[in-house]
Amino acid sequence: MANEVRKDPKGRNLRTGETYDEKTGRYRYSYQDSTGKRRQIYSWTLTKTDKVPTGKNQKPGESLREKEDAARSEIYHSIDSKGGNMTVYQLLERYAVFCCCTLLLHIRTVVSGLI
Repeated sequence: MANEVRKDPKGRNLRTGETYDEKTGRYRYSYQDSTGKRRQIYSWTLTKTDKVPTGKNQKPGESLREKEDAARSEIYHSIDSKGGNMTVYQLLERYAVFCCCTLLLHIRTVVSGLI
């Protein structure tokens, strides 16, 4: 049972975090963002080659796997897509950490060039 692979109605393997809701016919991807909050992404299609169900609207490039890749990229690059919920203090804190890391990297480069 533990080794059982989950599949969608078309017989395709679902990755970790992906589910198919039979009631609505939509795919869902659940993940944890860089702030530790649980997030969910929904789409009518799993891959970009899937056809959108009749009567449903979806822009090109909005398949679940494409949205997953964008979310992973944001997490990898420490981009907060929900940054509008940040206080000014939190923004300044992030800026200070960024500047500090950049300054330390610059100092290391200069010092290693002198040695």
